Amino acid sequence: MNDIPIMWATELQSAYPKRSGPCGWGGMKLLLAVRRALQQVTWDELIEGVKRYANYCQLSGQEGGPYVLSPQSFFEQAIYLESLSFEAPKTKEEQERARLAGLASEHMQRTVECAIQAGSALRPHTHESATAYEHRLRIEQDDQRSVRRGDALGENIRNLASRLRVAK
Repeated sequence: MNDIPIMWATELQSAYPKRSGPCGWGGMKLLLAVRRALQQVTWDELIEGVKRYANYCQLSGQEGGPYVLSPQSFFEQAIYLESLSFEAPKTKEEQERARLAGLASEHMQRTVECAIQAGSALRPHTHESATAYEHRLRIEQDDQRSVRRGDALGENIRNLASRLRVAK
C-alpha cells in the first residue's frame, strides 16, 4: 500500500478544482476514500488524476460551479483513473455555450461569496442557477424585513389603540 503524505489534504486541495458547495476536506470519509484510492495507484498518479480533472473542469467551464464533484465522490467513483480528455468546442455556437457556462460558473461563485459576507445561511442547491439562488436570497431578505417591519407595525397599532382608549 502506498503511504499517504502528512499534508495530504493541503496538497489535494491546492490541485483540486474550485466548487460552489461544501468540500469536506477534513472528513474521515474523504481520508478513507483517498486511502482506498492509494491501494490502486501511487500518490503521484493520484495527484496527476486530480490535476487532469481540474484541467477538464477549467476547459469545460465548470470550475467554481455546482457541477464539480465533491472530493469524496471524485475518489469513490475513481475519476482519478480516467483520462478526461476535453476537446475544445469547434463551432461558434459551441464556443459561445462554453463561454456562457464559464460566466454562469463565475456568477454563481460571486453570488455565494456575497451571501456568505451578508451572513445568509442559504446555500445553492446542486443544480440551481445563480439567478434562482439570488431569487431565493432576495425572498429570504424580504421575509426578514417584513418580520422586522411587522413588529414595528404591530407596535404602532398597539400605540394607536392605547391612544384611542385614552381619548374615549
